Amino acid sequence: MIWNKLYVFLYFQFLLFFPNSTLYFVESFLSSSLFHFQEGYIKSNYKKGNHLNQNHLRTMKLNFQYDYNWYVVGQSDQFRINKPRKIIINHTPITIWKDNSYQYNAIYDICPHRGASLSNGRINSKLNCVICPYHTFNFNKQGRLIQTPNKNSSLIRNNMAFNQKTDVPYFKIIERAGWLYLHTIPVFDIKNEAPANTCWIENEAHNPNLRCVYLKKEINMDARTVTENSLDILHISEVHSFGNKKNPLPLSEKFQRIDEGHNKIIYEYEAGEDSMARKIFNIEKLIVENEYILPHTTIARVIFGEFVNTVVTFALPIEEEKTMLYVKTYRNNWVNKNPLVDMVFDEVTRQMMDKTLNEDKAVLETVYYKHRKGKYITKYDELVKLYRDDYAIFKNEKIL
Repeated sequence: MIWNKLYVFLYFQFLLFFPNSTLYFVESFLSSSLFHFQEGYIKSNYKKGNHLNQNHLRTMKLNFQYDYNWYVVGQSDQFRINKPRKIIINHTPITIWKDNSYQYNAIYDICPHRGASLSNGRINSKLNCVICPYHTFNFNKQGRLIQTPNKNSSLIRNNMAFNQKTDVPYFKIIERAGWLYLHTIPVFDIKNEAPANTCWIENEAHNPNLRCVYLKKEINMDARTVTENSLDILHISEVHSFGNKKNPLPLSEKFQRIDEGHNKIIYEYEAGEDSMARKIFNIEKLIVENEYILPHTTIARVIFGEFVNTVVTFALPIEEEKTMLYVKTYRNNWVNKNPLVDMVFDEVTRQMMDKTLNEDKAVLETVYYKHRKGKYITKYDELVKLYRDDYAIFKNEKIL
């Protein structure tokens, strides 16, 4: 107990004496992977002739072992039981709710009757249905209209076959490692749900020795540009307060192809003179592993001595120039196994991450939208180019 108090005291004393290099390690693992994004969309016209059944999906040229269509749509502990909530993916509104069994459900948000937003309604917990706030129509978790107000408590249908006139499509949704993942292919036939094991999850999620902090940030920029920002090693020294402005270039880089649509570059990077890496641990060089997984995810791992800090990001496309960025930060430093002490460092991590997110948001929102593609000028643009080329294949092949 005495050691825990001393640990916290010394830590905050360091904050006072080194304000410009505060939490370099916590900040540095935010650096190269803050943003990632995906510009796919869900088609809102789901008439029978234009159905988006999985049987009609083409095989992508990128032979990736995971499904590209899983999107992070929120942090699971922010959803209350039997309280519908709306999320938007590329202009398409979707209602999500958590039921009494702690299962998550997702259906198209627009009522086919008069266009009301179902997420503004309430949940019928007995039937596990969303009740339309306009005319009391009940839609179940598969988007089937099963009750109208003139039928009292009796059900109005004998089968669950999709009815173009009365029903809405639903979406497969799962919880993994604190995030909700929604499969963006609308489901009309119940037998065509996407298997949950096709959703990519970071290895850190399975390590009980790591602490994890969750954040989100809305950014007024398109998906691809936000993703490319996270893959840009050069912006760190100029944009972020913890960057090494004297020696901004990596000392070395090594490319690694992991899978189709999944690439990584490993950089050796010199720690700044005022960073905690030098001041406290006397570490001069860092290893930064920067990678992407199509179409949503970026990862940055900053390795300094025996410690590793990891940032996983998922950028949810809301509109052409609006993104909700979801962020996880894992760390194995400052893990004390004392809940109170760990919570202190969780909060410090959260504040430093939020600062870094705001720094990226500030510069991204100054980029001219029509000129966001830019040109490849330096060799450090290579990872961005790889991502953009892979993403172009993904966009061309995606049926949505």
